Amino acid sequence: MIAGTVLAAGFSKRFGSDKLLQRIGGKTILERSLSAIKDLDYRAVVLRPDDPKKSLIPKDFAILVNTHASEGLSSSVRLAASWTPRDAEALLLVLGDQPLAGLVTPILVKEFQSGEYLGVTAFYGETPVNPTIFSRHILHELLLLDGDTGARKVVLKYLDRFKRVEVDKDVILDCDTQDSLDRLAQALARHQL
Repeated sequence: MIAGTVLAAGFSKRFGSDKLLQRIGGKTILERSLSAIKDLDYRAVVLRPDDPKKSLIPKDFAILVNTHASEGLSSSVRLAASWTPRDAEALLLVLGDQPLAGLVTPILVKEFQSGEYLGVTAFYGETPVNPTIFSRHILHELLLLDGDTGARKVVLKYLDRFKRVEVDKDVILDCDTQDSLDRLAQALARHQL
């Protein structure tokens, strides 16, 4: 069994408003990101307290409330790692502002289940990127992260024991500025989503 968590407790400072509520192709960015883990055994989303996006979360998703979101992305990663159910063999992390992550998450899951890896990560060029699956054997490493950094530090530490899945740029497009909405809309059209 694999658990999945969408990290959606950011503040959208560069965007100027809540970027996850922006609509592209009739759905919000958050809804598209949540669909990346819809088929997993356990599903969760990390949000800030009193986040109005709670109303968008499907009932079969756990809502993890990050009361320390101002400490940066690592606080959401730690919360997701600590939530991971005991019978889950791994945790898949997806960023809330990457609405095309669902193009690769089924491949990551299949690769993890078919091998003896400490994780499986999307790779763009020579760089590990999100989304990424972490084996239960290294979840404790995620609990040690701090600051406004994600889990790449853990991936790099164990890179020789991670399976790499090459992805194209569309999969890792994120929504950080108003201009990025156009690029995301074009990518969705290319993939007919």
